[in-house]
Amino acid sequence: GKLVVHWARHGAKKEALELAEKLVCLCPDPRKKEKEEERKADPHAWFTHLEPRSPRDIHVYKKVLNEDITQLAEIFPWETTQVLTRSLAAAITLSFYEPDKSAPYDCSDIWCQHLKEGDIYEHDAKSYLTHALTNACEVLLGKQPESMDELDKLLRQQSWYFFRRLRWYLYAKYPQLSKGLMKSDAINYEGYDDGEYGFE
Repeated sequence: GKLVVHWARHGAKKEALELAEKLVCLCPDPRKKEKEEERKADPHAWFTHLEPRSPRDIHVYKKVLNEDITQLAEIFPWETTQVLTRSLAAAITLSFYEPDKSAPYDCSDIWCQHLKEGDIYEHDAKSYLTHALTNACEVLLGKQPESMDELDKLLRQQSWYFFRRLRWYLYAKYPQLSKGLMKSDAINYEGYDDGEYGFE
């Protein structure tokens, strides 16, 4: 993490971003095959859900995200947002046995109840990644408010429900930048008159 920041500050942009992506990417659940067998025996067993893992200690992973990746976002806000978006989308995909059939619902309202702040019971590596991504988006819009439309397009390209939540969170925080986007989402929301709505 310190090396990422060092390279970024000294102009080694490509190297810093490549290393950052390797640091934040999650790995497949090491017990996937075992869980698949357990799932065959009991399809409803809660303990068979997949949990992508950090390749290093989870506390170190959280520290790198909170300290070093946060600094990287200050230096290269757009590129850091892209790295974190790709990494989170891949991590969510690793959480499902059949991701194509599961999308868009990703259970993010369970493993990440609030985008900005975690709680004392939150120990899912994906949730730490969501907080880092949310922070990077805020840094980006704080430094480059004109990038709202481009950021919105990036988030819309992701199939998982979490990225809709993130868009709505950003609309609420930056209403002056997103009036047209909010209007479009509200008008085109399926089940607008009788649907159920999440926190955002």
